[in-house]
Amino acid sequence: MGCLVSKKKPDENKKIDIRVVNVDEAHKKIPDDVSDIIEKYPMPPIKDYDSSDRFTLQHKFFRYIWQSNFSSPIEEKLLSPDFKVLDVGCGPGTWILEMANEYPNASFTGIDHRTLFKAEPPSNVTIEYNDLLTTLPFDDNSFDFVFMRFLAYEITEERFEKNVIPELVRVLKPNGYLEVMDINIQGGNEGPVAQEFTSAVQSFYNSKGINSNITQKIKKFMNSTNIVDVQVLEQFHPIGSWDEKIGEVALKDWILRLNHIKINVQKILGINEERYKYSLKSFEEEVDIFQTYWISKRIFGKKKMIDEEN
Repeated sequence: MGCLVSKKKPDENKKIDIRVVNVDEAHKKIPDDVSDIIEKYPMPPIKDYDSSDRFTLQHKFFRYIWQSNFSSPIEEKLLSPDFKVLDVGCGPGTWILEMANEYPNASFTGIDHRTLFKAEPPSNVTIEYNDLLTTLPFDDNSFDFVFMRFLAYEITEERFEKNVIPELVRVLKPNGYLEVMDINIQGGNEGPVAQEFTSAVQSFYNSKGINSNITQKIKKFMNSTNIVDVQVLEQFHPIGSWDEKIGEVALKDWILRLNHIKINVQKILGINEERYKYSLKSFEEEVDIFQTYWISKRIFGKKKMIDEEN
């Protein structure tokens, strides 16, 4: 694939597949007046973050973008003491701790295969460490709401379809909701540097059996189980200083992601450390020129009642 495009003007003869949108479209679901949203879901300044805060940055950024921690219609039910929530891949617990604090009557269980959770959980939170790709240690129909995010690119497509989704549906109660959230690997309005990075990341994932377009298939996977009324929601969010409100935070998160798999991307592109850093700098400048944006998705649906299955 060769070296990434530098600060030089792109070759006019080179075809670049760019879908140009305006700022209004990238902001289509973000209201102009966000004062009430900021009060409930504040967006900390970008200077408050460093590489160790990646999970916190992601959580607060996407909570701000979506103006919520979930999209399934369960708000009122979360106020009930009988309502049980499963957070799949809870990581350091940013989502589950905030939810447990906001809905103290509900009970929450977080599972992960990594010991990232360091806090002392409140009384309505239980944390368990399990292999997500095996049978979960819960009975059938145990939870009212099952939530999973940022795991689509850690699981092969085959396991995602044949193991993960069916297992999450198994532990979900009839009439309960399953919700999966993730980000499209390919952004919108990508310039030549961004396209090179995207292509390398896709090649890396595909070499591991991970579908880099998995967000396009999650609805199909759900529909193949007894999940009904599946909905797919999208949010556009700018990357870069062309939108200072949220774009700089999105850029910071994307840079952290690229550095996380730096060695793999360098190998695919055939570039050294110095060139990689230079290309990242070019990427940071390019996103403002092309007004690049991301698309995140939430896919959710309801499990059939027993009488609906017959």
